[in-house]
Amino acid sequence: MQGKKELVVRRRARAALLLLLIITSLSLVTAAQRSAADLAWPLITRQNKPWTRWWWLGSILNQRDLTAEMEKYQKAGLGGLEITPIYGVKGYEDRFINFLSPAWVEMLEHSLKEADRLGMGVDLATGTGWPFGGPWVDAADACKNLVHKTYM
Repeated sequence: MQGKKELVVRRRARAALLLLLIITSLSLVTAAQRSAADLAWPLITRQNKPWTRWWWLGSILNQRDLTAEMEKYQKAGLGGLEITPIYGVKGYEDRFINFLSPAWVEMLEHSLKEADRLGMGVDLATGTGWPFGGPWVDAADACKNLVHKTYM
């Protein structure tokens, strides 16, 4: 009697172990398939390509050069540009285009049209310079804090 019970228990244990192995194998195969799908590379769009800051020094711009530069950026794989108009180079003040003037807006509109043609995005910083400001910020409101500390 004892031998028969042991035989039944062993058979049940083997069957349970076999079932556990089958379930584990199926789970591993399903997990591997799921992981491969989860790791698939996303569709490449301008949002998931790198972007760069595009400094417009003194906004010395013309449509031909804007187009040429944007084509280079697009060919290099960039998804977009953040335009940051900033002070210009000393000695070239006669070529500066004033921020938000009609000529400046024309250059921005041209850049937006070219970006659309090239499948790129454009972002625009909220002011000129760093920190943001411009000629409308007088001395009373200008950034003028300097902190100094000597380490020995």
